[in-house]
Amino acid sequence: AIGDLEDLVETAKALGMEEDELVMQADGMVTQLREKRATHRKLNEFLEDDTQNSDNIQELLDKARALEVDSNFIARVEKVYKDVAPKLEVRQILRSGVETVNYSKIEEGLLKMEDMMKQMEKEYKAGERSASYKDFCVVEKAAAKKVRKMILLEKELMS
Repeated sequence: AIGDLEDLVETAKALGMEEDELVMQADGMVTQLREKRATHRKLNEFLEDDTQNSDNIQELLDKARALEVDSNFIARVEKVYKDVAPKLEVRQILRSGVETVNYSKIEEGLLKMEDMMKQMEKEYKAGERSASYKDFCVVEKAAAKKVRKMILLEKELMS
């Protein structure tokens, strides 16, 4: 297992063999296996909850390909990502609007979110979606509404 290989590499290094080609190869393998395991874990977290690691999912998928993670697993993650990509886009619009205090972006994000929520509610009623859709963008929606309210208040005070 990887733990045994790690122990052997550390023992070889302690014996002053860190420059030995086999030790360097084994050390590289251990590093790659750690990266592969961490990437796989993050992708699994995304599969379990599509809000986990969703900000950098494309980067994780690219890394998984480079690390030669199982192609069937990658395809499964890509399928889920394709399904949630529109949700992630709306969430990003809302976040961007809030972070930059941009009224038009906030409005755009809230409108898109409202349309998406209506669609997800239809899917839920048809038995095609779980009730967890109601948790979609709760924090972003609340923040966007507060910032929008502050912008409107500021405009009112300035006029």
